[in-house]
Amino acid sequence: MLYNKDSVFFLWDIVFLERIIHGNLLRESIEDRLSRIEYTTSGAKPLVRVYTRKEARKLFCKFRNVNVKVFQLKKDDISIPFIEKLVKQAISDKLVYSLSRHLGWNLFIRGTK
Repeated sequence: MLYNKDSVFFLWDIVFLERIIHGNLLRESIEDRLSRIEYTTSGAKPLVRVYTRKEARKLFCKFRNVNVKVFQLKKDDISIPFIEKLVKQAISDKLVYSLSRHLGWNLFIRGTK
């Protein structure tokens, strides 16, 4: 499993809201922010990277029948300040599921060696 660079969570929450709107662009590198995604009690900064579907497919170029699927989008990932509750009530679970296949946080790759 890899993380999706084209996900709502990455583009909206991390890049737009946290880095641009809240001003963390200059205070923290994107690598440092991504390292906080993986919880650790040791204070270590794990290496966390994000990939597009195309980049993920390229990582597995030595495999045959490579299939990249996108999953995991939650209503909590769709956070719009000031109207968050309204948006969450207006968006159906079915719509969130449909969007998750394109804008979800996880990339699942399957291939044959």
